[in-house]
Amino acid sequence: NMLTRILSNGKRCSQRLPKYTRLINTTIAIHNCPNMHIIDIPFQGLYQNQYRWYCKKSSQLSLESEDVSALFSQALSLQESGNETLSAKYYLRVINLDPCLIEAKINLSNLFVQHGDHDSAEVLLKEALGISFAQVSDDFSEIEYNQNISIVYKNLAILKSDKKDTEKALDYFKKSYKIFPEEETSEFIGDIYYDTKDYEIAIGYYLKSIKINPSSTSCYIKIGDILANKEWKQYDIEAAIKYYKDALLVGDIPDVNFRLGNIYYEKEDMDLSTKYMDKVANSELSEPKLKYASLLHLGNSHSTKNIDKALDYFTRSLNFEHDAETYDVLSDLYARKNDIDSAIKILTEAIQYNPTHVKHISGIARFYFRKENFDACQSFVSMGLEIKRDDIPLRLLQGQLLSLKPESIGEAIYMIDMALSSDEKDLKPPYVVSFFSDALYHLSQCYYYEQKYDKYIYCLRESYTFNRENITIMNELGQVLLNEDETFDEGLTILKNSSIVGSAEANLYLGIGLSMTGKRDQAQVYYQKAEVGLAESDDASVLYNLYYNLGYFYNDGGNKKKAKEYLLKAKNIKEKYPEVIEHLIKYEAQPKEPKPDPTVCMKLYNTH
Repeated sequence: NMLTRILSNGKRCSQRLPKYTRLINTTIAIHNCPNMHIIDIPFQGLYQNQYRWYCKKSSQLSLESEDVSALFSQALSLQESGNETLSAKYYLRVINLDPCLIEAKINLSNLFVQHGDHDSAEVLLKEALGISFAQVSDDFSEIEYNQNISIVYKNLAILKSDKKDTEKALDYFKKSYKIFPEEETSEFIGDIYYDTKDYEIAIGYYLKSIKINPSSTSCYIKIGDILANKEWKQYDIEAAIKYYKDALLVGDIPDVNFRLGNIYYEKEDMDLSTKYMDKVANSELSEPKLKYASLLHLGNSHSTKNIDKALDYFTRSLNFEHDAETYDVLSDLYARKNDIDSAIKILTEAIQYNPTHVKHISGIARFYFRKENFDACQSFVSMGLEIKRDDIPLRLLQGQLLSLKPESIGEAIYMIDMALSSDEKDLKPPYVVSFFSDALYHLSQCYYYEQKYDKYIYCLRESYTFNRENITIMNELGQVLLNEDETFDEGLTILKNSSIVGSAEANLYLGIGLSMTGKRDQAQVYYQKAEVGLAESDDASVLYNLYYNLGYFYNDGGNKKKAKEYLLKAKNIKEKYPEVIEHLIKYEAQPKEPKPDPTVCMKLYNTH
């Protein structure tokens, strides 16, 4: 998009020297071109992001011409239009006619650099430097010419920087800045010190740039980056935030909003983090990769507190990249909402982009198992095993499917046992660990209903070992361990961990356990938490446990009125749901599959 600005209709450039074009400042070059309009265009090359003035020529001039101004104009026009080869010929013709025309040497050096000929470029720039010094008075009183020298020094510095000659580049930049202090040159010097980790000096030069131009956003950002560097001895995150926000006063800068979003996320200020990341996600100025990164960040930030928002952000991120991991996260979020149909739908969409992605196929099979659609589950298990015969999660799930049939119990336990005996390296992916945990928990329930309690507890412990974040497993193992004196403290610890992550049932079991040891004050606190957390529960057995134990808790404490109130609630539940009330502390697991054959359940236990 060419930025064009007509200065004024018919305005001419002023001619001051017959053979030499002066530079009015470091970003604008004016040369003698009577009867031409002056326009502003982007200039590529060593003067990146700068603008050079030139006179627009309507028709191509012959190389045989001796009109230096017109030839220079033609060369610059060709250079800007991308015809670099022909442009170089015109510059050489200009230099032939007028060896003192500095602009021609500078522009031709740019062309050499673009084609990798740094040596020829350096020769031209040094020639231009010599001409500039020859035309300057001894006391450097002619400011306009000082700018010429400054520009040549800066070009030489950039050239040396491209050649990784940092020491010489720094020397040239400093000479340029000393002759004519310019914002861009000061920032270049700051960048060199930034790269060499001389951060204090770098900040000093960035501040000089800001003093020259208070709208120098890149300098605000670089100072912020230095101050936000935790490895720097003068790390100061609050000061970094200030400089980032100063940059935003100049305009909307998605990169800065992203930085601030990350900083506030680390400070655990989710509101401000979301505010800045939202700006990135919704800004038209954001690059697609940055917008994608911000959406993933927002999704992760909300995944533990606001599942609906997290789902929205992750779903929007799929417009930029069909990332396999994002599909996994989305399916897990839907599962946490108990929206199993949506979880299946999103993974079905995922395998359209990668039909052989075994993890997604396993996920679909697992969700169909949860829906008790065992035929669909078996279909996807078979599909996955055709792709990867030794896939651990699929083998575990196949074992669970086999255990649904009494005649296949032995085969089921054998398959699960073989999967559990896999090499340790296969246990690293979290989703594999989850499958192991589920399979062991599944077996523990089989042993429990067969009244093989030693094997039941063994498998339950192993399940917890693989997945210490599953609340169902934590609660069940915790309350089981409360039944034995030697494991009582371990049970309390597991239940406290479950309570920390928000399990109301864990609070109930903690109340029961602590009241058994006489710690009534602590027990009462957990009972109260349980009562609040289970207020809307529809699990009759859990509510019965809560009211029954609260009744005896208050009875033992001498509060007969409250004891009667809670025991009456427990009685009402028992009368309404007699089939689900069995005893005081009830194991939660209620597998729907048939009881296994007790003679084939020894292999796993004996193996371990």
